[in-house]
Amino acid sequence: GRIQQLRERISQADKRCAELKTELTELENVRAELTKTERAVRHEQTLEDRTEFKETQEAQLDQLLSIIQVFLGLSLFIAVLGITNTLALSVYERTRELGLLRAIGMTRRQLRRMVRWEAVIIALFGGLLGVGMGVLFGLAVIAAIPETFVDIVSIPYSSLLGYLVVSGLFGMLAAILPARRAARLNVLDAISYE
Repeated sequence: GRIQQLRERISQADKRCAELKTELTELENVRAELTKTERAVRHEQTLEDRTEFKETQEAQLDQLLSIIQVFLGLSLFIAVLGITNTLALSVYERTRELGLLRAIGMTRRQLRRMVRWEAVIIALFGGLLGVGMGVLFGLAVIAAIPETFVDIVSIPYSSLLGYLVVSGLFGMLAAILPARRAARLNVLDAISYE
C-alpha cells in the first residue's frame, strides 16, 4: 500500500514536472516572440519617410544656421572694436591735418560727420567683402554637395542687404568715440602737434 501510494505521487510529480517544462518552454517562446516584436516596433518607430527625413535634416541645418548667426554677431562685435581702434589711431595720427581743417573753417559737427562717414565706408567695404566671400563659399559648398541632398539654391538677398545695413550701423556706432575725440581737438594745439 504505502509504496504504491508513493509511486503514484512520484508519477504525478513527474507528470506535473513535464507539464511545467512544457509551460516553461511555451513561456520562453512567447518571451522570444515578444522581444522580436518589441525590436520590430522600435525599428519601425525610427524609420522615417522622405518628408520626415527632410524635415529632420532641415531642423539640423536650422540649428547650424543659428550657431553661424551667433558667430556672425560675435564677429560684428569684434569688427566694431577693430573699426573703433583704427579710427582712434587715424585721429591720433592725423591730429595736425584735423587741426588744419578746423583752422580753415570746418566746424566740429562737420569733423564728426567726416569721421563717421569714414567709419561707415570702412564697415560697408568690410560687409561687402564678407557677404561676397560668404556667397562664393556657399556656392562652392553647394557645388561640392551631391544634387540628391541639395536640389534648390536660393540666395537670401534681403538678409544679405540687411547684413550690409547692420554693418553700416555698426560702423556709425564704432565712430562715436573717435569722432568725439576729433571734434574736441583744440585747433592751436592740433596745428602745433608734431
